[in-house]
Amino acid sequence: MAWSRCVTTVWLYLRLKRATSSSRAKAASYAVRRKIRSRRRALILQRTLRVQTMRMRPATSKLRTFETKVFD
Repeated sequence: MAWSRCVTTVWLYLRLKRATSSSRAKAASYAVRRKIRSRRRALILQRTLRVQTMRMRPATSKLRTFETKVFD
């Protein structure tokens, strides 16, 4: 789901880039770029938080924390 959304945003961004470089198109492309950046930051934050919560939990399964650290 999130992946497809990212693809659509990228597609929109590319389309806007190809469009005539009017001020309106520029503003739109800037907005899209900012959205992508914020989403990326949010994803990274989510990931770190998840790892931290896994670490904070009592060591019922050390394997699980290791998995999240490596593969996530």
